[in-house]
Amino acid sequence: MSAIRPELEFGRGTERDVLVAMAGWNILRYSNSDLDALEHYYSLDWGHTGERYKASIDTDFTIRTTLTSEIGESGVLAPINRNQWLVAPTWEYQLTPRQRIQLSYIFQNTTYQRKKNFNAFTDYTYHSISAAWFYQLNERLETSLSLFASRYEPDNLPQRSDTLGAQIGLQYIINETLTGGVSAGIRSTFSKATVPRSVTVNGRTFFIPGTKKTVHDNEVGFVATADLEKQLEHGRWSLSFNRQLQPLGFGGLSEQTQASFRYRHDFTKRWSFHLYLNGKILDSTGGSNRNIKRRYFSVKPYVRWQWTKEINLELSYNYRYQKFKRNDKAAEANVVSFLIRYQPLKEW
Repeated sequence: MSAIRPELEFGRGTERDVLVAMAGWNILRYSNSDLDALEHYYSLDWGHTGERYKASIDTDFTIRTTLTSEIGESGVLAPINRNQWLVAPTWEYQLTPRQRIQLSYIFQNTTYQRKKNFNAFTDYTYHSISAAWFYQLNERLETSLSLFASRYEPDNLPQRSDTLGAQIGLQYIINETLTGGVSAGIRSTFSKATVPRSVTVNGRTFFIPGTKKTVHDNEVGFVATADLEKQLEHGRWSLSFNRQLQPLGFGGLSEQTQASFRYRHDFTKRWSFHLYLNGKILDSTGGSNRNIKRRYFSVKPYVRWQWTKEINLELSYNYRYQKFKRNDKAAEANVVSFLIRYQPLKEW
């Protein structure tokens, strides 16, 4: 597969406010098939800095084919579109020189194109809220405590999943060029679903028409993050790890364990080389399909050229591999992309 990605980015800013709008398109071309597609993605981000507080709102709207959007999530690929709204406001307040608090909320609404004889995906709405407290122990060490809650509701299924959790963390400046952090916590997911009553006779299950029952499930798990970043003379690299829940288009949640590596080397002020490695292990929870457990890996090297102050070009190659636990079949994909980004950023 090959892809051309034109992007436009506009911004305005002052000492206290910034507003950035972006529009982009993915022109996808597949060899020897009729799967060619045009994807859209738009964003509008606002930020404000006060005397003792910061506020921001990030909004995104995307129209993408599930051939690209679902490969890192459910792993099920089909030539249908996925529309997604995302709104994420954040507010941070400096209580004292050493203490600050942060409140954040995420709203996500995802819908899938309907096609005859294909109903693998379910529209859903996802809400997440968190409150965090940060305390600076010294110039290099900061600790944090966060509480979070989320709700997942598929639109066409009589079920719901609620998650509550807590997490503690440490962020440490090791030296002038190396920083790291780690956090860990626990979460509990409560799920309920309304299903028809059934009876089993001689090993066969029969549903009783006109009857329903509510099934409850409670699952406890852990969440964790870790990161390490190194500044180099002509670039930087970073390592990260996280384990968390993600919403799925299957009527439930995915427990995702992910590790990634990023590297950047600046040859000149205009030329740079980048490398991104990403590996995931995904399993389902919260009432979703238990057969989606799989491993996913991707590697993406790319070269970026700053043509002018407003325009930069990017040529990339992306290799992706996934394998489901329920069978021995593996899937691979190769994508070559060319990106043109226009950024006429100016001050008010």
